[in-house]
Amino acid sequence: MVLPLISGMAKLTADSVVRTFFHPAWTKPVFVVSGETENRPDLRTLHLLSQTVDRALAQAGLVPDDLRNMRVGVCLGTTVGCQFCTVMNDLHPTPAYGRFLETGTADPQEGKDYLSRNPAEWLVRRLGLPEDVPAVCVTNACSSGADAIGVATSWIRSGRCDLVIAGGCDSLSAIPFSGFSALGVYSDNPCKPFAEDRDGLTLGEGAGILILETEASLRVRGVSRSLAVLGYGSSCDAYHLTAPDPSGAGLRRAVQTALMEAGVAPSEITAINPHGTATRNNDAVEQQVLGELLSTSRILPTKNKTGHTLGAAGAIEAVFAAELAREGAVLSTSLAFGGSNAALVIGPADLPRTPCVDERDPADVPYEKPAPGKSIPRRASGFARLAVEGVCQAAQQVPDGIARTRVGLILATAFGAHRETFAFADELLEDPELPPSPLRFSHTVHNAAAAYSAIAAGIHGPCLTLCAFRNVRERAEELATYWIDSGFADAVIVGQVDESHSPLVCFVPTLENMVQFDVIARR
Repeated sequence: MVLPLISGMAKLTADSVVRTFFHPAWTKPVFVVSGETENRPDLRTLHLLSQTVDRALAQAGLVPDDLRNMRVGVCLGTTVGCQFCTVMNDLHPTPAYGRFLETGTADPQEGKDYLSRNPAEWLVRRLGLPEDVPAVCVTNACSSGADAIGVATSWIRSGRCDLVIAGGCDSLSAIPFSGFSALGVYSDNPCKPFAEDRDGLTLGEGAGILILETEASLRVRGVSRSLAVLGYGSSCDAYHLTAPDPSGAGLRRAVQTALMEAGVAPSEITAINPHGTATRNNDAVEQQVLGELLSTSRILPTKNKTGHTLGAAGAIEAVFAAELAREGAVLSTSLAFGGSNAALVIGPADLPRTPCVDERDPADVPYEKPAPGKSIPRRASGFARLAVEGVCQAAQQVPDGIARTRVGLILATAFGAHRETFAFADELLEDPELPPSPLRFSHTVHNAAAAYSAIAAGIHGPCLTLCAFRNVRERAEELATYWIDSGFADAVIVGQVDESHSPLVCFVPTLENMVQFDVIARR
């Protein structure tokens, strides 16, 4: 299939936007969580996850014992996992963090507990799966859940796994609430995506899970497949840490890539679940791009009922898209901090698909390597500075002649931007009445380092941050290789970043700075 380069724009109007996926009379919150989370708010993200996984497995006709005879993977999207709730509950430090603030040390068991709460690795243990199964969190801020489904799809298509538990999870805490308020994008009223009088986002919490399985595995189980993830697209704006590129070029590439991979023409998309945060900048970009590419599709935003569920949003919206996809192909889009764009096409498994033809934008320009010794952004965090230096140095190895939109980045990390989260929490605890730093809040998100790196190195292709305590660099390199082999990118800068100057040194005394990047490219 050839996707034409479209000029001109059909703006989305109030008449073309169906205001909600839900029945208009439904005013109650979507998510109902059992009371088991009330006594352990620091485990709330994991409780949301476990309840959702249990339901998803049951709907798929599976129990945990079935998984032990299969090649299973776990890929979850989250902002920073359970990090926020491990540090603070409301505006009070957790007991473990309170002791650290008082003494500068932590009980070894508390450290072990803290480091065991990566949601993907925690779920592996909960389900009794082998320790060596691929398990990783995508921490791409608000596009994390959608990107996690995209990664999981690559594991299925490459033969890495028979089945992948994919999706996202996040719970509310004082840190994101205070942070989005500081950014000036939070509304006290229910959000109104794409409305002329929209005045900001509202927050929510929850989890969304898809069970992805190979055709061969389904046949063995005697199950027929009804729906499939048909296409996935990812791109980076390389524009700004917290604002999308107003031209919409990055989102446009992600959507076109997903359509091309799906073998679906724009006219065949029956509905769109957009990111739809009800913020001025995000909605304007989506309004422009979706109106230009898919002006005849129904637009069904859902954050007016769920709130913005952060790292879970893309996964929850993919579940809604799957419900709609029984009638035809559905597009779900996600935009995130750092200029990350993700798009998923979900549709009937037997949907007729046209073999795709990869048509490149003739206006695309060759990748320009950053100047040696390029200065590190002055406002970047210590974690991001390490990443920028490593990425810009590795970028010198990108082969000449590759288009800039075909160069990707995968940043792997075991611990992420924990130092910034502790610092932001300290700021809130010191004086809750003072407005916190919006820049410091932005730095708490792990993929801020990848965003700074993409801007500094001029990377406009797919860009992900992966987080796990085991084998995270190996997972990143596997994914980079798949991207190259499948034509998703022509060159990928891939590596790991972790910093020692963090409160985590009280948990992991041997922690050292880790900065190691390489380039995997098409031969």
